[in-house]
Amino acid sequence: MLNALIYILFSTFEGFVIFAYAFSIFRIDFKGLEKETILTVILISIATYFYHNSSLFSNISLVLNLIALTCFFIVLFKVSPLHALLISALSFATLLTIQGATTLISGLSLDEIMRTDWLRYSFQFFTDSILLLISLLIKKRTFGFTFVPTRYVLKFKLTSLNIAILLTSISAVIVMGIAFNLSLYVGTFFWGMCFAVLIYLGVSKEMSNEFD
Repeated sequence: MLNALIYILFSTFEGFVIFAYAFSIFRIDFKGLEKETILTVILISIATYFYHNSSLFSNISLVLNLIALTCFFIVLFKVSPLHALLISALSFATLLTIQGATTLISGLSLDEIMRTDWLRYSFQFFTDSILLLISLLIKKRTFGFTFVPTRYVLKFKLTSLNIAILLTSISAVIVMGIAFNLSLYVGTFFWGMCFAVLIYLGVSKEMSNEFD
């Protein structure tokens, strides 16, 4: 029971960090939805614990979390599936890139990190803290994207740029899931590529002054 609580606690912290990053980089105002946000993070963390220990779902836990986060933005914020998927994919790609790079710099293997509880949780807290600091810096510097509609709409225009964002986001989700089964070097490379391409598309969208 104690191990389960610790796992859920660290997962909840990571969930809040991912949301903080998403809200910061896409300049999303979640005022009035604080309770729903907290409840969603806790529910996803609890679900993560159960399918983490399942031989059936453990290999696709990342994809399941991405889907859950995407649904959260669609249902609560009425963000279009296009923007919700982009927000989720970029948030996870950023965190995975940080985790992969940290692992490579430390000289440790994923097996070493996952085999020891205190090392795994220390690693998780350290990488989450990096993402949190990035989120605070983005918010302080007022960086980020402003093209996500603030009005309640679920549809989006089928422009060439939007189609590219949609297909790239879907591909990023698939690639990030597959990369877990590859070597750390290859996985980190693919996660970094997903991050770079999604940032590029976000910047292109921001500079195009194209409104959905």
